[in-house]
Amino acid sequence: MRADLDPRDLDEVRRRVVEPVVTSVIGPDELDEVDLYLDDGFVWMRVMARHEQVIWCTLGSLQTELWSAAVMADRCYELITDDLPTTTFAWGEQREGRYSVPGPLKREPQDS
Repeated sequence: MRADLDPRDLDEVRRRVVEPVVTSVIGPDELDEVDLYLDDGFVWMRVMARHEQVIWCTLGSLQTELWSAAVMADRCYELITDDLPTTTFAWGEQREGRYSVPGPLKREPQDS
C-alpha cells in the first residue's frame, strides 16, 4: 500500500481514515464525538457514542514519516469493531460496515 498520509495532519487523518470508518459502524444518531490528538509521539483517537466511550486508543506512531491511509483505515476498523460490542448500546452486536478511503487533498503550493 502506498504511504500517502502525514500522521501529523490530524485533519487529514480524521477525513481520510477515522470519519469513514467510524460512520460505517456507528450511526449519526449514536455518535457524540471523535477526538484525535498527538501525545508522546503517537496519534490517539477517542470515540464517544450515546454518552459512552467506545474506544480510546493509539492509531500509530509519529516516527513513521508517512502512513498508508488504507492500511490505517483497516486498523481503525478492526480496533472499533473489536470494542464496539462491549458498549451498552451495541452489546454483543458484531457490526459490519463498508467504508472507502478518500484520496489526499490537492494542496496548493505555498509562495515563499
